[in-house]
Amino acid sequence: MKINLAKIKESKAIKLCKIACKLEEISPIDKKEIKLSPNDIIPSKVPNGLIAELTEWEKSQDSIYVYYFYLNGNTDLEVVYKKISSAKGNKKDERAYPRINKVSRFLYVGSSKSITQRFKEHLGYGYKGTYAMHLAHWYKNLDSEIIFYCMAFPSSTEGDVVQALEDGLWESLKPLLGRKGHR
Repeated sequence: MKINLAKIKESKAIKLCKIACKLEEISPIDKKEIKLSPNDIIPSKVPNGLIAELTEWEKSQDSIYVYYFYLNGNTDLEVVYKKISSAKGNKKDERAYPRINKVSRFLYVGSSKSITQRFKEHLGYGYKGTYAMHLAHWYKNLDSEIIFYCMAFPSSTEGDVVQALEDGLWESLKPLLGRKGHR
């Protein structure tokens, strides 16, 4: 069977141009930043106050979220890299850890329709089989504060546009964990 490669390329180029135009037009309708101290990231102590704060923020809008986590301060990034590598390699606490990339101050970039649930999973208080950072299970004895930064976009924002924004952030920030592209 012959395919018309020229037609396929033209169709894809048109679709990508439409996504690019929509991407230029969108702006967050709200933003949220949460600072996590090392004391907020303990396996046996769920940070209920921070989770309640994020839950209230999420309830106030009908949105889709694009977020990232980064290390604030002078943490030795090589030590962080070794700790997550060890946790993933040893399957610590039987958790599903994401792909490990190069050393970076940015830990993870993602998007979600349910940001509070995703936040809890990344902290390590969700289902252990979900790919997430599971910070409470490996971030012990590190002094650096972690900043969670989240942008809310209208829930009507098309999935391809959200994915393009997430991919752009991923390419720019080069996070330590996770992967670029649709799961």
